[in-house]
Amino acid sequence: MFPLRDYLASLPRVKIVKDPVDPKLGFTRALVSDPSHTLWFQGRPGPTAVGNLWPDRATMAAYFRVKIEELPDLLLHALEHPLAPKLVTEGVVWRAQVHEPDLSRWPVPQCYPKDAGKYLTSSIFSATWKGKRNLSYHRLWVKGPRGGPARIVPRHIDRMYREARKEGNELPVAIIVGAPPEVLLAAACSTDYAVDEMEVASALRQRVTGQPLPVAEVEGGIRVPAEAEIVMEGAITLEDDQEGPFLDILGIYDPVRTEPVIRVDRIHSVEQPVLHTILPGSEEHRAPDGAPEGALHPAGRALRGARGPGRPVDGRGVRLAERRRLHPEATQWGREECHHGRLRGPWLHEARHRGGRGCRHLQ
Repeated sequence: MFPLRDYLASLPRVKIVKDPVDPKLGFTRALVSDPSHTLWFQGRPGPTAVGNLWPDRATMAAYFRVKIEELPDLLLHALEHPLAPKLVTEGVVWRAQVHEPDLSRWPVPQCYPKDAGKYLTSSIFSATWKGKRNLSYHRLWVKGPRGGPARIVPRHIDRMYREARKEGNELPVAIIVGAPPEVLLAAACSTDYAVDEMEVASALRQRVTGQPLPVAEVEGGIRVPAEAEIVMEGAITLEDDQEGPFLDILGIYDPVRTEPVIRVDRIHSVEQPVLHTILPGSEEHRAPDGAPEGALHPAGRALRGARGPGRPVDGRGVRLAERRRLHPEATQWGREECHHGRLRGPWLHEARHRGGRGCRHLQ
């Protein structure tokens, strides 16, 4: 079903936008005005862009070939039974092209008026450090052609780069944009440090197709899905910079923070790459109906995984933003609650209150 262009051709509710749309706020206006369709922006030269890729729960369920109500158990099973992916050297679709490390040539959007600038919002970081692997979402401000500061939230890559810095080293990373759905879900799960989220993604793929997830390695032994749309090789550097403001999943602007700077050294892609963007606060970002809640900022409702098969971790609740209109480009923001596993909303949380797991909300 992947690469992304092939999957888009199979979707019933895709609108191709032929008119030029400015990535600065224009994508937001279009996606907010038509939240029920996947919008494929093709009106500008060069790589195209897509938003609302997972606009509802039924779309995700159809991909995984399960009923909507079976989605929580699908994810729970993968968390409790991780599976080693299949390392491959052939069929690696993102090796079709190598681009200059110039992100200014890509349709990276600025989503809201007070955002610091253009952001990669579906970016999944993959890293390896001293035998441990991690896969997690971190938004990246494209402040210059080679990258910029990223919001490295307190997850395992945060631990890895801090340990690397103590030794005077950068942390090599691969940044994935346009990942298969199994990877989108797995990267949003917050697991124990010993758990490789790529193995959770592989278990999801095996449950659906009977085969493990194919992966390939970039320099340093970092693993990425062989079916990814765009793969950027680079590093979390020793340099820091101010990151933000940025409108987050709560519908408010994140404060400016000091964050590490990401340097992009190489960009790989399929022949005709499509850049996936997740609109902050949209259904794709915050609701049960789209890509995982943790996708650009783990203030989204990411499931806290097990410390091993069958060992639950308790969650804690938080009240999300009240309904509000932020500005003309934004829609009204919903209100949901999660408290100690009593959930209203995301099925990602539901996977699984029945098994004793809660959820966590990171600031």
